[in-house]
Amino acid sequence: MDIRVVGESIFDIESDCILYFVDNAFTNKDTLELVEHCGNRILNTFSKISSIPTGDLKIVPAFDLKADYIILSVIPKSVENDEDRQFLKEIFYKIMENFEKYEFNTLAVDIKRLNDSYGKKHCDIFKECLRNLDMDIVIFLCKWSCLY
Repeated sequence: MDIRVVGESIFDIESDCILYFVDNAFTNKDTLELVEHCGNRILNTFSKISSIPTGDLKIVPAFDLKADYIILSVIPKSVENDEDRQFLKEIFYKIMENFEKYEFNTLAVDIKRLNDSYGKKHCDIFKECLRNLDMDIVIFLCKWSCLY
């Protein structure tokens, strides 16, 4: 696995897909940021999906982005105990299983937004999961977010 820490936004990286964490009903400010960059066509996708249960994911077209697809996922807002930690790890592994299933080769993740929106524990667990994977892929950990 080739992990690259980059200063670019996930919206400016050319990759097979980006990993984007949203709330269950697509109503938070992060979702608005996604719409701003993808264009209004993604709103039709959101209306068809309606909602995503916590722990689940959907792969959708990236529309106006440089990436081809977006992996939308809903993760818990907090990690309070070992059970929460294990649940979050299972979500991250499920994301990577789907990444492999669809034969993607590159993934961009806004690690700064993950930290700012969810916290250091989430970032640490995500990085731990990446270290435990044996996949021939490139992951861009983007440290820039237009929200900040």
